[in-house]
Amino acid sequence: MLAQNTNQSMLNEKIMSSIKDTVHASGYAIVTLNFQDYAQNNGTIKTNVPDMQKIQDLQSLIDNIRSSGYHITTINELPNSFKPQAQWATSVYQWSQDKISSVDLLKSMAQQGTMDIGSNLTTIPSWVKHDAKLQTTGQISDDEFLNAIQYLVKIHAIR
Repeated sequence: MLAQNTNQSMLNEKIMSSIKDTVHASGYAIVTLNFQDYAQNNGTIKTNVPDMQKIQDLQSLIDNIRSSGYHITTINELPNSFKPQAQWATSVYQWSQDKISSVDLLKSMAQQGTMDIGSNLTTIPSWVKHDAKLQTTGQISDDEFLNAIQYLVKIHAIR
């Protein structure tokens, strides 16, 4: 894994070597980029102007990564297990594992402003736990789960 403040002067070969070693050891590598590392420097401070040579070096590194057969992804494309969880998602996980009650889950979702579900709801059908487990494992998205809950409230399946 490369540190966030990787020095731009580090040669692409060293970065590539580090990526290969990390993929071999862990199955993946994380490379973070800071826009400041690709800005021109006026001698004492970074400016708000891109350094085109650094950008070209970065493009060369990206091309090398891709030609080596590695997939590049953004943080938004990572599986849910790598993303920070919303507070309500933690409550959904706890409910799916029978660690909190339906009442506690609904209160948590209402308090966190996840959706306008009202404060008098107390019952969620037990079969909804299957969907909760799918959400907590990333098999359905947060939006899909929340839309399903909103629909169940609308048709009074959750009451």
